[in-house]
Amino acid sequence: YPDPGASASALQALSKLTRHDVDVKALLEQEEEIRVKMREMMKRTMETMQKAGKEYEYTIPALYV
Repeated sequence: YPDPGASASALQALSKLTRHDVDVKALLEQEEEIRVKMREMMKRTMETMQKAGKEYEYTIPALYV
């Protein structure tokens, strides 16, 4: 997935080397948005998996479990 936080870190390091200020505020805001969305998606995934129960595990070939 995209990682604006890593991009911000890289830009901050380059900024120090080149002595040019780079505003990374927008990247850091995007990082937080993505983190929240990923957390919500993971929560929904876990809820869906719990609802599916053990029956679903037996319908998938063992290779994918």
